[in-house]
Order: sequence, then structure tokens, then C-alpha cells
Amino acid sequence: MQLSQAALRVGVPQPMPLLCPVDPGQTLPEMAAGAAEFEYEVITDFKRLEQLAPAWDRLWQSDPAAEIFQCFAWARAWWQAFGDNFKLRVLVLYQAREVVLILPLVLSGSTLRFLGSPEADYSDILCRHPRRDHLLSHALDLLLRCVPEWKECVLEYLRPDSTLLHAAAALPRKWRCRLQTTITDTCPTILLGERRDQVIDSLLAGKHLRRRVQKLGKAGMVTFRHIENNEEAQRHLTELFRAHQRRCAVLAKTSCFERPEMRSMIRALVAQLDVRREARLGVLELNGRPLAWSLGFQVNGKYAYYQQTFDVDAEEYAPGEVLLHHLLLYARSNVERELDFLRGDEFFKKRFATHVYASRTLYLQRPGVRGRLRLFARTLQARLCGVKALTQHVVRTHESFFRFFRSVWIWKRSTWRCLQRANQTGELSGYVIRSSAAWIWNRLWNRNVTTWFTSGGGNGTGVQNADAISDSKLTVTPGRLSELADLAREHPELSLPGLRACRERLKKGDRAHLVWQSGRVVLIGWSASRTVGATSAVLADGKDAFEMYECWPIRNPSDACPRLLGALASEASVGNRELLVCCPAVPRTSQDELNRQGFLAKKQTLAYRLFRCLHYERIRKGSAPGSPESAEKNSCPKWRQDN
Repeated sequence: MQLSQAALRVGVPQPMPLLCPVDPGQTLPEMAAGAAEFEYEVITDFKRLEQLAPAWDRLWQSDPAAEIFQCFAWARAWWQAFGDNFKLRVLVLYQAREVVLILPLVLSGSTLRFLGSPEADYSDILCRHPRRDHLLSHALDLLLRCVPEWKECVLEYLRPDSTLLHAAAALPRKWRCRLQTTITDTCPTILLGERRDQVIDSLLAGKHLRRRVQKLGKAGMVTFRHIENNEEAQRHLTELFRAHQRRCAVLAKTSCFERPEMRSMIRALVAQLDVRREARLGVLELNGRPLAWSLGFQVNGKYAYYQQTFDVDAEEYAPGEVLLHHLLLYARSNVERELDFLRGDEFFKKRFATHVYASRTLYLQRPGVRGRLRLFARTLQARLCGVKALTQHVVRTHESFFRFFRSVWIWKRSTWRCLQRANQTGELSGYVIRSSAAWIWNRLWNRNVTTWFTSGGGNGTGVQNADAISDSKLTVTPGRLSELADLAREHPELSLPGLRACRERLKKGDRAHLVWQSGRVVLIGWSASRTVGATSAVLADGKDAFEMYECWPIRNPSDACPRLLGALASEASVGNRELLVCCPAVPRTSQDELNRQGFLAKKQTLAYRLFRCLHYERIRKGSAPGSPESAEKNSCPKWRQDN
């Protein structure tokens, strides 16, 4: 069937199949067996692309080094998840009614990109022909004639040995002057081949890795397995998504799985592929409890290590490294060519990699002045990318530089997320003013109040309030880093300290306490065992104390503060320790609850700091007076100040 070229334009209904012959004046040069006639099709409806799925997979399987990211299952899963934001523009070339080239593209605004990108770590065309450069030349001609909407074509994540790059190198000069190739990313990998056993054994022999494995082994029975049941795989995907989100929150990053489209794509992909051979979902367990997960794809003798994460509460065991140890053992028996870590410059990848691919991006510009200007802009961008890569290399090779830039980067990401949240709620200007004023004021002037409660027997004044508290649906549980990460993701507008700081607190023995009400956290408190002399130079009597040094009201805490202080008082009474409470003004109900448990307010210290360098402390004897507002029932000064 022959259709006019105008029928290929966007929005025109297309009868199936849509095949257009090559114009007589634009036939390809002589092939090995003489001139050949080609037909083409521009597919704008995915239903039509589904009809070509067998031909697509035949082309994909004809390449013994084909990546999983070019199979049709990946294209289908990606389009189902992200297709609403793109327009399909897949160019197909036929010879003798047989598909010989597929250029899978989508239109985003005025830019053409690969179908499946950027979620695919490697992209490429699908072609089976001895003269791929001629086919590609004709395909580019068709893009100019049949897809008029695009202004720039950005073909990302090409391996150095990709079909597209090899074909582009042999294109005529009229195309080469419009093309530009830049290095955009690195892909560390482990090349195996005939020396597979020797390569993997050398990696497994590292002392650091062996110590990690032994440490986890002492904690219980460690097992690693690949899920081979679709229902179980979907359940573990839920845990993988959650753990990855928490891990990224600790690092002040945004997890790719925060997007529902990404989660949907992975679920669809695992459902379509064979979980026993192609989609390999691994889980590392300690005494039956999952600690780490890996998601990889295995085709053509290659294992593509797509995603990995671990439970942040088990970070002390380094489960990520132990997981990699077991994957190396798996690769020694089941992977022939390569264990590819794919895109990313994480330290563990470069530590184990034996080779690094330089992923490339190919830019194609339209003819004319605008195309030349874009080409010039891309040249400048490539120069800047080179400077950026050199800077990153220098920073990563010097630990002091790396720590400084990492802290700046984390602060930038955290601040940016808060600004985004404020912008979404329409409070951007107010948030910027309040945050800037608070930041300036805290650096000029700071005032901390600590109330010292000593166990001296209660007077019963707080019994009535205590009964009301005990009847409320309030529970206090130890806070884990994973729960703090969930709260930080749920409430990015709160001025909580960084999760990395929380992790360091937990490592050195401090404890987080979560107060729950009706299944929701309303208050977080931090406590630690102290020596009173170490806490305040004024109270240098060397007594043991239990200190609540910080609290964060998530919602109106109401009776949560007395409930938390009551739980801490019970803990402080073990060993007859003093109780220190750092709060601008301890509410009356909280003092009554502590009084009921036998703790009386003895002293109150006020610490002043001017310009973050001049310090002064003084003591108030007797009970802590507080402010008039703090005497009100259920009053929380921190909640009033922050809200």
C-alpha cells in the first residue's frame, strides 16, 4: 500500500500497515547485490508498534551483544509508564517487506529522544544490514522530511561500540557536519570472558570485603537468593522501592522510585520478563529478615546491575557490600561475558570495576542558522562538561575536598527540596523570609534553656493530668533511621537536622523516641546519657544524667510531651539518674507528669551565645518558672514558634 508523504504527519489517522516506498531520486547507493528498493513507516501509535513486536525482537536477538534496554519488553513497559508525556515517532525501514532498521524515538516538546531514555542505561538503534551507514543516512533524511516538529535530536547513553556510533562515523559529510558527540557519563564494568574465575577470585580476595562478610555472618544465618516467583517478586519490589527511597533520603537525594511512573515501569518489566533467566531480583537475608536487594537483567551472557539498595537500619553491617560479594559468586557460575554496573560513579563501582565505558550522547541539528547556533552551544557545553568531570575527579581523590563539597551539596539539595515544597503550597515568599530571618538571628544570638529535674519524691499534684494522659492513645517507641527517613520525606517543610547527622547520633549511642497517636507520629525526642559536668560547666558535679536535648513537634503535640517525658523519667529512674530537659519552657502538664513520677524541678540553666563565639551561662535555683504561656495546659513553645 502506498500513501502520500502528507499522511505521515502528526494527527492524521493512519491505516495499517503504513508503508511508503523510497522516492526514486533518494534511493540508497548500490548495495552488494545492486540497487534495492526500501519502504518506510513513521509510527505514531503504540498499537501499531505492538504489531511489529516480533520483528523488533528478531532484530534485537540478531545482535549477540544486544542490551536488555533495546528489547521490546523494555519499550512496552516504559511507554505504559511514561508514554502520556511523550509523542511516539518510531521510524521503521523495510526491505522486501522485512524490517531492517528501527529508529525508536519519542518527541518531548521540540526534542527527539530515544524511546526508553533516560531510564535505559544504554540506547541504540536496531539494524540488521551490511551497510548500516547507508540505512542510517536515509533514516535521517526521512526524519527531516516526515517528522517536521523537532528542532534537535538528542540521542543519549550510547556505548562506544554501539551500532549508531559506528554507522554515524561512516556517514556522508553533509550529515557529519550536523552531528556532535560528547561524553556524558561513565559506566564501570567487570569484563569476564575466558578469565572469569581469575577475575572474580581476585575481587573476592579483598580483605575489606571478607571482613564485612564475616561481621554479618557472626550476627546470624546469612542467605542470598534470586526470587523466581512473580508474586513474591512483586512483594519484594515494594520493599526495594521503600528501602531505596529511605537510603536516598539519608543521602539528601531524590530516589528515582519517588515517581509512581518509575515504580510502575519496573513492576511491568518484571512481570513481562522471565524472573528465572532475565529479570534477576536478588535478596540478602539475615535470619530470614531482608537486608539488601539487587535488581539486574541477564541476557546474552551479561548481567546488568540496574539497582541495588539496603535497609538503612542495618548499615553497620555494610549489607550492600555483602550483597555484592554474593553477586560475584553468582556471576562466577552464571555470567559469561560481563557484570556491568551501568551508569553512575558510586565508589563501590569504581573499586570493583576492571573497565570503564564512556557513555556518549549524539546530537543532530537541523540545517539552517538555528541549527548552527545550537551546535555552537553544544560545543561550549561539552567544554564545560570536561571541566566538571576534571573537578569531580580532583574532589573525589582528596578526602577533605570531598567532605566539604558533599556537605555543601547536601545542604543545597535539602534547601532546594524545602523551597520546592513551599512553592507547591503557595508559601514560597513567606518561607524564604522566615527561614532567612531565622538563619541570621541564630548566627547573631542564641539562647538555650535546660531544666534539671532531680528525683526527690512527688507531691501528687499531677495525678489527675497523668490519668488523662494514660487514657489517651499515645505510645512511645524507639525511633529508627528508616522511620526518620520516612518522616523527612513526608514532611520536607520541617526544619529537621540532616539525616546524616541523625545517623551519626544513633551511631554514637543517642536515642530517638517517637510518640505515636492514632498511627501517626506527633513528636520526636532525642535523648542521651550524659555526665552533668559534661553538659554544663556551671553544674560540674559529675553526676550521671539522662538528657532530652532536642524535640521536634511534627503535629500539635497536645499530651505527647508529657507522655514522652514520663517515659524518659521512668528510664532515668533506673540507676537514680538526674533528668535534664532542654526546652524553652517546660509545659505545666509535663512538669506535673514528672512530679507524679518523683522528679522535681531543681535548677534551670540559661546558656547565651552571641555571634556564635561569646558564651555565657547562669543558673536559676528552685523550680523552673517558665513563661505565662507555658503554664497553660497542652502548651508547646516549640510548636507555637514554628507554626
